[in-house]
Amino acid sequence: MHTKTYYGAMLMLIGILITFTANSANAQTKQKNEPKIKDKASLIKADNKVYNVAEVEQKPSFIGGDAALFKYLADSIKYPAMARENGIEGTVYVEFIIAKDGSVTEANVKRGIGGGCNEEALRIVNAMPKWIPAKQKNKPVKVKYTLPVKFKLQ
Repeated sequence: MHTKTYYGAMLMLIGILITFTANSANAQTKQKNEPKIKDKASLIKADNKVYNVAEVEQKPSFIGGDAALFKYLADSIKYPAMARENGIEGTVYVEFIIAKDGSVTEANVKRGIGGGCNEEALRIVNAMPKWIPAKQKNKPVKVKYTLPVKFKLQ
């Protein structure tokens, strides 16, 4: 009887060890399969993504709409003397980012016409009031926007 008890205890111990080892292996497998928690830098990077206008659910808008934007441009542009003297006309394309708070940042000329028109287009874009920001999943997001600024002599 004593031997049977000993073997019974050993079998029970082996069963416990096998169960413990199996549970430990399952825990390790679960950890490998679970998504890793992003570090703060990754979260910040995701939070600062710059969308294209076509990607967002709600596009940014100038306060007062397109009519107000065109009025702002018409009232703000000062035709550069060099462009006027040389008969330079055309469209300057300015790309900028509309931030989450609606402010205009990182303006640069994507395609210009020279004669001081590029600098004038940048000046008026950088002086713009805040826009109504774009939204993605009901949260404000940064959006890259391209604005054509037309210069036409009268």
